[in-house]
Amino acid sequence: LQASSARGEDHEARLEEKLLEKEKEIENLKSSESRCREEVGMLSEHLNAANDMLFGAKGDNESLRDELDKERAYSEELREENDNVRAELERVQDLQRSDERNMQLLEEQLQDVTE
Repeated sequence: LQASSARGEDHEARLEEKLLEKEKEIENLKSSESRCREEVGMLSEHLNAANDMLFGAKGDNESLRDELDKERAYSEELREENDNVRAELERVQDLQRSDERNMQLLEEQLQDVTE
């Protein structure tokens, strides 16, 4: 009877030891879960900040794209104006050459008349 009682007490002591080990495991897991939750919170904050930066960059990109489109339109206007100025310059130069030819003819006629 005493041997059976001693074995029962041994068994009970081992069960209590196992129970304490399991309680420590549970505490460790709770602590680990808490750290994981904190880490998830920090990662979530970093993700939100990255998203904010991304949306800001998209806005900047769209703004720059609009600005570029305006610059292209202005550049096209300047090209057209430059083409018009060039055409006007050619017309003026043609008139100038024509005037020079006419002056030369007049000088020749004047010379003929004076001779």
